[in-house]
Amino acid sequence: KNGLTKMPLRRFMNKYLPEEVVWNKTKVGFSAPIDAWMSENNDNVLKYIVNNRGKYIDEKLLIANWAGYDSSLKWRLFCFAKWLKTS
Repeated sequence: KNGLTKMPLRRFMNKYLPEEVVWNKTKVGFSAPIDAWMSENNDNVLKYIVNNRGKYIDEKLLIANWAGYDSSLKWRLFCFAKWLKTS
């Protein structure tokens, strides 16, 4: 691999993109700023989850433990509540 990932995709895209793009080793992935999102919207995220939790999330348990949850867990709970609302 030589430090390269996604080899099948790179080989396929080699037909369509310049070599310096396809075989670039300096590309960096993008991380979502979940910590910032959760800290800036903490109260609104909790309210949204409580209002859209369905029967799957225990409201009392959620509220009692919310302050101890890390941003990653809050984000997953938020995404789950969003999914419940759309399904």
